Amino acid sequence: MMRLTQDQLGVAKGMAAAFVASLAVWSLPVLLLPPPEIMNEAANRIAFALPSQLPPLLTLLYGIAWLAQYRFFNAAAIHGSNSADDKRLQSGRAYLENTVEQVLLFFITSMTLAVVLPINWLQVLPVLAFWFAFCRLLFRIGYAHGAPARAFGFAGTFYPTVIGIAVALWFTLFS
Repeated sequence: MMRLTQDQLGVAKGMAAAFVASLAVWSLPVLLLPPPEIMNEAANRIAFALPSQLPPLLTLLYGIAWLAQYRFFNAAAIHGSNSADDKRLQSGRAYLENTVEQVLLFFITSMTLAVVLPINWLQVLPVLAFWFAFCRLLFRIGYAHGAPARAFGFAGTFYPTVIGIAVALWFTLFS
């Protein structure tokens, strides 16, 4: 049997906690919040969901702005060099790269959900968007402290999107 390192155990714990939190973030709004008062048409559903994409968008903007200002004020990095010795630069680049991937998945999933979810589930979309931004912040703060410190933030953005894809597939295939 393979023994897990302390880092691997820390990542597993963070990811497990994020999975449980993701289930709560998905189910509690549907159970506790009122559905939006909109006409049940695709254009209205998208118009309802689209403004909630601002928090995830801001996490992407932050990553781009942080990297730009870091390069501007760092003589070694201003010309686009990516020295492996520059841990702050590598951390910023890793945050931005992962955030681009996560925002892309989240956006496409959110717009799909906006169209296929039952109307009395749409209130989950803004909650998921704010949760996404919160978890991206945790990911960024934790990045410099190693994999266990960033695991919850990563998984807290990834798992709700995976759940969203599964839910979208379900309602697409069986509704």
